[in-house]
Amino acid sequence: LEQASRDWTGDAWGVAVLKQLADTNLQLGDGLGALKVLSNIMSRYPDTPDAQLARQQARSLWTDFYARGAAGKLSLSDFLTGHRRISEGYRFEPGFDLQTEALAGRFMSLGATMVAADEYRETHDFLLVARDLGLVETDDRRLDMLRLKQADALYRGGQLDELAYILAEGLRGEEADLQDRLNLLRAGLHAERGEAADVVDTEVAEPTLHYLRLRAAAHFGRGDWEEAKRL
Repeated sequence: LEQASRDWTGDAWGVAVLKQLADTNLQLGDGLGALKVLSNIMSRYPDTPDAQLARQQARSLWTDFYARGAAGKLSLSDFLTGHRRISEGYRFEPGFDLQTEALAGRFMSLGATMVAADEYRETHDFLLVARDLGLVETDDRRLDMLRLKQADALYRGGQLDELAYILAEGLRGEEADLQDRLNLLRAGLHAERGEAADVVDTEVAEPTLHYLRLRAAAHFGRGDWEEAKRL
């Protein structure tokens, strides 16, 4: 079937071979293989009922895969390997960003900050391109949330140079709560670099306990005991 799918394309027989190959993969328990074949149906026969059905089948399969991975029912290596295979054909599918964000969150929760940061970045960038191409609808807040999650992963992983680059870019929107989160990360970056004056100069509208601790430590480091005590 795999050989026939390469040799015979472009007509009803070609799509029939691909459909049979996808069904065979599923019967063999190879969901990732089936997803690859369904992606071929979608790309080779766009705007057809077969492509529409393949898209529905694929959505069910990749949704189940990411749900199992996020719930810890897959090993991290299987989760990441499967994700990389699936994402080749489905990055621009509506809703796929939610699945890759869940993957990043799973790795983040286990301390794999670099994997998480990479996936938050990929999710953000592909979602932005998909929006620009008119393939999905999303707003700046959604994009900014992904950027902040990437920055947080970099901060927790001690990747300060990369974090500084992200923070220098800033956010697309101007929502106060997201700006506060950005500035909290800025304060954290300055604190890690020993830049006490910059920590003090970084302000947020709604200070968190973590932010206040950073400022207090900065004042203490500068010998400003009264201001440190006040915080």
